[in-house]
Amino acid sequence: MNVTIVSHENALPASAGELHRFRFETADGAGLRKSHSISLRTARVIVESKPPDDALTRMLRAIVSAGESDYDDLIGNTYTDDNDARRRRQHEGRAP
Repeated sequence: MNVTIVSHENALPASAGELHRFRFETADGAGLRKSHSISLRTARVIVESKPPDDALTRMLRAIVSAGESDYDDLIGNTYTDDNDARRRRQHEGRAP
């Protein structure tokens, strides 16, 4: 699976700073890309629960660890599962 951040929306001035919203797309290679969104607050809660190391978790960690002035720099970043990279290398005839 791969996950790509496609946009960032600032939190409204009267709201909590943790309400920044990130839109992202997921693709597993077996169909259409799916669109999702997540708030900074929700990303923090998920990362604190120590989820498995996969593409989604990598994206969430990047969001949580970024400074507020760097959120827009995350747009366009793609995160992949290690399984996907391993399969591509095997398909291309390279060592795992």
